[in-house]
Amino acid sequence: MKKLLFAIGAFLSLQSVAQDVHFTQYFTSPLTLNPANTGLVNCDWRVSGNYRSQWGSVNSTPYVTGTFSYDMAVLKGKLNGDALGIGVLGLYDKSGTGALQNITAGLSLAYHKRLSQDEEKPQNLSIGIQGSLVQKSIDFNKLKFESQYDPTTGGTPYASGENVGNADLTYPDFNAGLMYSGYVTERTNMYAGLSYYHITRPVETFLNGNHKINSRITASLGGSFQMNEKLVTYLSGMYQQQGKAYEILIGGAAGFVMNPNHEDDVANTIFYLGAWYRYGDAIAPYIGFEWSKAKLGVSYDVNLSGFTPATKGNGALEISLIYNGCIIKNETRTYNFACPRF
Repeated sequence: MKKLLFAIGAFLSLQSVAQDVHFTQYFTSPLTLNPANTGLVNCDWRVSGNYRSQWGSVNSTPYVTGTFSYDMAVLKGKLNGDALGIGVLGLYDKSGTGALQNITAGLSLAYHKRLSQDEEKPQNLSIGIQGSLVQKSIDFNKLKFESQYDPTTGGTPYASGENVGNADLTYPDFNAGLMYSGYVTERTNMYAGLSYYHITRPVETFLNGNHKINSRITASLGGSFQMNEKLVTYLSGMYQQQGKAYEILIGGAAGFVMNPNHEDDVANTIFYLGAWYRYGDAIAPYIGFEWSKAKLGVSYDVNLSGFTPATKGNGALEISLIYNGCIIKNETRTYNFACPRF
């Protein structure tokens, strides 16, 4: 029989493996948001990295999540204005005690169909697929059970004696997505996407059961609006649901162009200031800095939920970094993409 402490602690952790990781700066993790984002880049290739540290005020060791991805567009100029996107991604997630860990490696493919021949207002429709290999493990030695406690000392000198299931899980996982992005005016870029994760619903449990992970549906919408030469406004929202759990994030940022009317050979410099709100949970102020092809973002979740007495309002620190690279060639390019911003 599982003891009380296991039920309220370890059991919650075991069940939580069925819930995906999430980012407040979801817009900076393109391949975990939607496989159709693969290769939908401002130039030729893109490197993205994200780091999230959460609940450090609740536990001495915070929950840590990190992602890395590299994607690029290929066959540009050879598909009548269309292009193929290919990318790889890695994800690492660790619980506060380190008992539960998740390592994921994946490959993404996408096809980008050009919808408009207007070079000033390009539009495209993208479809993407993604395959991943997921490895999750749990160290039961880092969990404490009621049978281990000594009521006289409050210590845990005894072995648990618990007979728990597999300590490691490895399984393939598959995802797909659809994305529209385009300029509705020369100064307004909009995007809308829908993605479906865990298509095959693989079995995921450490308790020798047959529990299948719930599929996740994610919808995202956003746009950039160039107000004038010195100011760009970004608005975005995201809704996702996995089983009975759901998340709604809405927000925006103002981008202040530090060197308006700069020459083409001078790097663009933009300072961002904004915030995103997670419904019923937290508000996250955001600051960012863009120079040339690199963009750095920092946000901090301020907890507003019923968990506030435990967190004291502290939530999660997130740091993101994106770099868009160009491959210089002598040939004339015959493509023009409308890449999503925020």
